Amino acid sequence: MFCFREPVCFEGMDNDGICSIYELRGETCIDDLPNECLLNVVRFLMHCADQDAFGLTCQRWLKIQNEARCSIKFQFRDMSAPNCTKYLSKLLDRFPALISVSLVGCTEISDSALALFPSAGLKLKSILLDCCFSITDDGLSHICNNSKGLSSLSLYRCNISDIGLEHVARSCPNLEIINLSYCANVSDSGIAALGEGCLGLKIVNISFCKNIQGIGFKKCLFLQYLDADSCRLTDDGLCAIPNGSSLQYLNLSHSRNLIDLGSRGFSCIGMACSNLQFLHTRMCRTLDDSAVIEISRGCPLLKEWNLAVCPQVTVVGWKEVALNCRNLEILHVNRCRHFCNRSLLFLRSGCPKLSSLYMHGCPNLNPLTVELFKQARCFVRIILEENMCAGFCVDEFVKNFAVKVKTKTCLVLQ
Repeated sequence: MFCFREPVCFEGMDNDGICSIYELRGETCIDDLPNECLLNVVRFLMHCADQDAFGLTCQRWLKIQNEARCSIKFQFRDMSAPNCTKYLSKLLDRFPALISVSLVGCTEISDSALALFPSAGLKLKSILLDCCFSITDDGLSHICNNSKGLSSLSLYRCNISDIGLEHVARSCPNLEIINLSYCANVSDSGIAALGEGCLGLKIVNISFCKNIQGIGFKKCLFLQYLDADSCRLTDDGLCAIPNGSSLQYLNLSHSRNLIDLGSRGFSCIGMACSNLQFLHTRMCRTLDDSAVIEISRGCPLLKEWNLAVCPQVTVVGWKEVALNCRNLEILHVNRCRHFCNRSLLFLRSGCPKLSSLYMHGCPNLNPLTVELFKQARCFVRIILEENMCAGFCVDEFVKNFAVKVKTKTCLVLQ
């Protein structure tokens, strides 16, 4: 039995006397609980106010609270002061159980600050460096050398190059998630280095990376999620995807290469990606019927396909989508100029699992045909809005498909 009441203290009685009273009464004080029990208690406190109240109880409980911290988020806008480097290192040393550190928006943090990353960083699983504009390849190498067990790394809008990615590949073999969107200095050489050094790489975001053509993904054998929005991928780049690829999500929207990416490259998706479930090809103006036929036949697990603003897809392509995409649940056909009455009739008799149809801006559609479709497929929602994405965002994908990085008991420092 635990007793939380203070015993009666007689004048002149010391702590040993108080403890003897507890022993005589057969009761145990909460201070007698081992640290492991109190650590479990603080981990079940879901609200920050409760966690803070726990730590303010006494020095021992504060230390236990620090040991329970799994995630820390810095929100300093000015990390240029000389003391910031020292404080950063001390704060990270204070929380020995950290698995996630966020420096998102710390635009002035320098390589010298990252050089003092604690050796305890070996336990870190996730590091976010989004918009850390002053970090170079040297700073990234400091982090990687002290974080060998890293599984998730975000470098959104960072000024790193292939050299930095080579450091990551050598030092972080367990890396599974990396965000390289808007990293203008990264090329296929860096992607290939990641594929060779990080054999478990599952999720990659290279959106708006203008120097990546896709050839480097030949080394990424277990990739499940690839976001290549607004990139300049080529036919050779898409054909480099290994046969039997594990890809489940692929975003190729807003393709910026209208010369070197065409039917051959898109057709390789159908040949190599039999596990694909979410395909985003919005505004891929060189995607044609032959590629659509190859994809519809080669990707039987496809659940969502965004074909909005694909002007070269005609009724031939729509017919194949209706015939072959037996698991398709969501289809986007917004502003497809060749999506006509016959196309909708094919969908009416095909795609048995279709539940949502994003359709507006199709000039060759007759309202009567639309009404007939609604009567025949009354369970299909026709949505007159345009959704710019398909499937899961990366956070949802991680939650549903990939590794889970637990970040309970988070601390935000401003």
